[in-house]
Amino acid sequence: MATDSNLFRASHRFARMSPQKARLVMDLIRGKPVEQAITTLRFSQRRASPMISKVLKSAMANATQKAGVEGSELVVWRAYVDEGPREKRWKTRSMGRAYTRLRRRCHLSVILKHEPASKEKEPKEKETARKAGPQDEAAVVKKQKEGAKQAPGKTGKKRAAGGKAPAEEK
Repeated sequence: MATDSNLFRASHRFARMSPQKARLVMDLIRGKPVEQAITTLRFSQRRASPMISKVLKSAMANATQKAGVEGSELVVWRAYVDEGPREKRWKTRSMGRAYTRLRRRCHLSVILKHEPASKEKEPKEKETARKAGPQDEAAVVKKQKEGAKQAPGKTGKKRAAGGKAPAEEK
């Protein structure tokens, strides 16, 4: 579990873009090391990329200033986009009508986590190698035979209440 001492945050509030479009870019960097995330944002063609890059660099600066942590030891732990307030504007249309236009805003937030480079990543669960016994081999063969019984191309349609197969489409 992460403590507040190794988490560093930054945010950009009221960014002038749709949250849906900003989330597409945030999904690209979530869980990556900071240096790799910055490179990804640099080559992304999305409009949100420069704004998210600024937030990411701000969080890096917070980590350097508060704890003296290098960028190579930081990982994008959380990256999320919240919906901000919407401005309602009017657009004139034909025959004297007015249509509503929503100008969307969003809040960009990035939280970096300090993970020392010297610490080796350990597997979450130790998997024990177990030899498959005769029962296991028999179960595998049985499943393969069951899969082969159904002819390819048949969809396995259910029969109607009268016991007749449904008419095939032409």
